Amino acid sequence: MSRQECCTDIGQPLDMIASDTPLTAPFFRQGFQGAAPLPRAEHGACGLNGEMWMFGGVTPSPINPPPASPPNPPYPPTASATPSPVYLNDLYAFDPVQIKWREVTARGGRSGTLPPRRSGHTMVCSPSSADSPYLYVYGGRGDGDRALGDLWRLHTGTYVWEEIGQGAGGVSSMAPIPRQYASMVYVNNLLVLYGGMDPASSILYDDLWAYTLPNKGWQPLATAQSQNDGNIHTEFT
Repeated sequence: MSRQECCTDIGQPLDMIASDTPLTAPFFRQGFQGAAPLPRAEHGACGLNGEMWMFGGVTPSPINPPPASPPNPPYPPTASATPSPVYLNDLYAFDPVQIKWREVTARGGRSGTLPPRRSGHTMVCSPSSADSPYLYVYGGRGDGDRALGDLWRLHTGTYVWEEIGQGAGGVSSMAPIPRQYASMVYVNNLLVLYGGMDPASSILYDDLWAYTLPNKGWQPLATAQSQNDGNIHTEFT
């Protein structure tokens, strides 16, 4: 892991300092504390209360996981010559000030169920101004490369998962088609979902949905599917 120096000791960005010689921000090889997660791709991540939370993803079948806190962590860990992708449903939080990972042991709610293993999902955290500190995970691709359309939330104070989408008390019979690679944002007690792709058919979606958190129901805002649009995109608020 590398970290780039961004500021002077009084917090002034380096690229804003007047100088005849342009200043560049150096990169430093950075160790870390805590138990590091396995290398992975297509995971979900978001920021909440000063930490980055990370859930799931896909990794090569691990043979030798990395040690807990090496000064220069190996990347990637030793794996078999022909690794088999493994979907994950583990949960980690990272403190960028202490440079420290921690694995979060979560539990299911009343049903005791945890989100299934997945990659290619979308994940958002509630804003710091929200009443409750939740993170939300939607969809992705699960075992057997099947598309997922479930919606989960984790209370980051109690570490309890709860499924809140259709089939879990939602008031509407409508819901987005299961998908991977969607984008989602949290806006005014709404989860707004856009686009994505079906992993089996490679059909791309160009639709827009809103999930109302108080009522626990999906509403279509614009529906469409396309062979050319809607797959690779990002989101911001």
